[in-house]
Amino acid sequence: MKRLFQRCLISGVAVAMSLGCGVDEEGAPPPSDKLYFPLGLAAHPDGQYLLVSNSVFDRKYNQSFISVVDTFKGEILSDLTTEVDLFSGEIKLTKTCSSQSSPVCQSRVIGIVPSRDLDTLTSFELSTEGDKLKIKCGQAEGSNRCGGKFVQHSGLKESSSAAPYSLTLNSDVAYLSHINSGAVSSWYVSDLPPFISFGCQLQLPGANYVSDHPQTSGVVISDRFGRSLHHVERVPIGESRCQLRLLDQLGTSSALNSESRGVAFSADGSQLYVVNSA
Repeated sequence: MKRLFQRCLISGVAVAMSLGCGVDEEGAPPPSDKLYFPLGLAAHPDGQYLLVSNSVFDRKYNQSFISVVDTFKGEILSDLTTEVDLFSGEIKLTKTCSSQSSPVCQSRVIGIVPSRDLDTLTSFELSTEGDKLKIKCGQAEGSNRCGGKFVQHSGLKESSSAAPYSLTLNSDVAYLSHINSGAVSSWYVSDLPPFISFGCQLQLPGANYVSDHPQTSGVVISDRFGRSLHHVERVPIGESRCQLRLLDQLGTSSALNSESRGVAFSADGSQLYVVNSA
């Protein structure tokens, strides 16, 4: 690529550079056999596979992408590399029932990944056909690019709904922070495509990373301004409606008043851990 660019400069003709020496308007597609600015990591509930979201922060390629690593073989499965919008972030997987009305749960694995640059959530389903893993995300026949009804925008049109960032996901609900002006939104998990639908949103300046409590309906959101941790609860209101309310703001040590980043609960929910930029 460097030599090609030098040859273009030597030609000295701007038109030739634009028509013959650069990539087309679509840009260069990402690689299928390596990681590039990897950011999110999720383990398949049944084991064997890891899914990695590659953010492509430097825009070298025209899309972010999901890589699938077979931990038994110790290799990236290049035929499963799947393109999503820039800049992909945390990736989460969960098991859910294929029919909530059936007395027997037929489990399926769904996942979502936010893309901060284009304000989208991409939902997908992982299925096994024979002994091969498949990713279904609304891509056209013969394409590895997610699209169509499987791509969800962030629900509200206010600026607070932009820049989806940190994510939680379980079989019932997902929570998503929006890092630009600060907000947190909740999403219902469904067994039908596109698997997620917007629930409600709360303006929350400084919203950064999200962690859901393992025993309750509440979530804790770290504060990138370093002043406190936000404790938020989702309150169902009738069918397909909800509201988010701020329960309290948990003070942090004065020694940790730098940006609060990752948060995590212990398995029983009795301990909360937070890492700060300092």
